[in-house]
Amino acid sequence: KYSLFPYIYSCARESHDEGIPIMRAMVMAYPGDKESADLDSQFMFGSDLLVAPVTQPNAQMAKVYLPEGEWISFNEPFKRFAGNQWIDCPVSLLTIPVFVRAGAVIPMMPVQQFIGEKPNAPVWFTVFPLDHGKSSARLYDDDGESNNYKKDVYSDTRIKCNFQNGDISFVIEKKDFNDGYNIQNRYFGIRIYTNKAPSSVAINGIDVKQTTSAKLQEGWYSGGEKPVWSYDKKRKTLWIKFNEPATKAEIIIKNFR
Repeated sequence: KYSLFPYIYSCARESHDEGIPIMRAMVMAYPGDKESADLDSQFMFGSDLLVAPVTQPNAQMAKVYLPEGEWISFNEPFKRFAGNQWIDCPVSLLTIPVFVRAGAVIPMMPVQQFIGEKPNAPVWFTVFPLDHGKSSARLYDDDGESNNYKKDVYSDTRIKCNFQNGDISFVIEKKDFNDGYNIQNRYFGIRIYTNKAPSSVAINGIDVKQTTSAKLQEGWYSGGEKPVWSYDKKRKTLWIKFNEPATKAEIIIKNFR
């Protein structure tokens, strides 16, 4: 729950503005899919996560329906599935099948025991890449304590992604409303599950320096340092760490797939 808090909080603002519930019946998300009409064993959580709770005692296998598109196991991000089909998922008391729409960018953060436990906690945009296509995401921020959100005092960050020929480009744009809500020295991170390191990473046209995975993971809560990137071979994960942009940033990753 805490690692997904930025995603959940952004969905909550969408719900407040547009009346769309965070937990969405499959028929609401996919009204043209006949399989979704009476599908009450799973639901969409926001627009990008599909959750299939296990409700049967001693269950070892769960049937999950994946609608159109391509889907990725949230907990095993190298497992991909075509949509428009039922699949069997091994389950236990410790597992809940969760799938993410291919191309999704999920804002996340480090696990905390309570919100605000660690000041200046970073936001990690976890990317589940497409081979080709475009996607978008949103990060909503307010002070989390007062009712100032009712006066539209908040910050809104929009992310646009373009996946093409093994490259990916991000455009990150931040807007403050009524002075917004800003955290000093907060890092952003991009996390991409990929089988290879990229040939280059650039932010606003300037090449980003590569570093070791251990060094990149240090100092997430301090901010202020220059952008860096690393590739964790063991976990097959690309990390990019950079300071939250004041207004706009463009990130281009070459040959990451």
